[in-house]
Amino acid sequence: MEYIGSDFAADMKAVADDPITKDWWKVCEPCQTPLSWEGPPPSKGGKGEWWKPMDECFHDGHPATSYK
Repeated sequence: MEYIGSDFAADMKAVADDPITKDWWKVCEPCQTPLSWEGPPPSKGGKGEWWKPMDECFHDGHPATSYK
């Protein structure tokens, strides 16, 4: 999907600055173990890549049509 006319960096900053998102991150972060991370987690203002890129392992050959 291509985002035409949007500012991805500004969108991500808005998500990161949202207090409800920060609360949700606090709930979810204990369930996650990043491969490498220095500093505080994202919910406490940490910057960087919490997740690492990964090759797709399974794919049925069809694009997703909906998420349910």
